[in-house]
Amino acid sequence: MTGAFGDNPVGGGQDSGTGGAQIGAGLGAQVGGFLAGVENMKTGAEQMVNAAKSGGFRTDPEGVKQMTKVCDEMISEIESKQATFARLSQTPKLGSSPYAQQVAQHVLSSADGPQGVIPQLRALKSTLIALNEALYRASGQYAEAEETAKMRDA
Repeated sequence: MTGAFGDNPVGGGQDSGTGGAQIGAGLGAQVGGFLAGVENMKTGAEQMVNAAKSGGFRTDPEGVKQMTKVCDEMISEIESKQATFARLSQTPKLGSSPYAQQVAQHVLSSADGPQGVIPQLRALKSTLIALNEALYRASGQYAEAEETAKMRDA
C-alpha cells in the first residue's frame, strides 16, 4: 500500500531548482537560533541562581512578582500542551512506502528528536523554573516559593 507520499517525489524525482534547499536552510537557521536562545537562557538562569545563592544578586520583591508571574504563565502554557506533546511523539501514519516512512521519521524527529520542539519546550520549562528560583532567592522569598512549588506538584 502506498500512502500520501509515493515512492517518487513530485516532478518524478527531477531536480526542480534550489528553492527547497533555500527554504530548508532558512528554516534550519531559525531553528538553530531558537535552540541557541533556549541554551543561552538556561545558562543565564543558572548563573542567576548561583549569584542569588551566594548573595550576589538581590532584587525587590515587588519587581519579582511581575517577572515570576510571566514565568509561571509560560510554565502553565507548556504544561497545558502535554496532550499535544504525546500526540507529536508518535510516528505519523503517512503510508508504507519507503519515502513515506522516511518522511514520517523526519516529522517525528522534528517533534521529539534530540533537537525537536518537545525537548526544547521542556528545556524552556526547566529554565523558567530555575529563573523563578533565582528571582525568589534574590528577593528573599525563596522559602515561600518552595512551598508554593510543592503545592503545585501535589
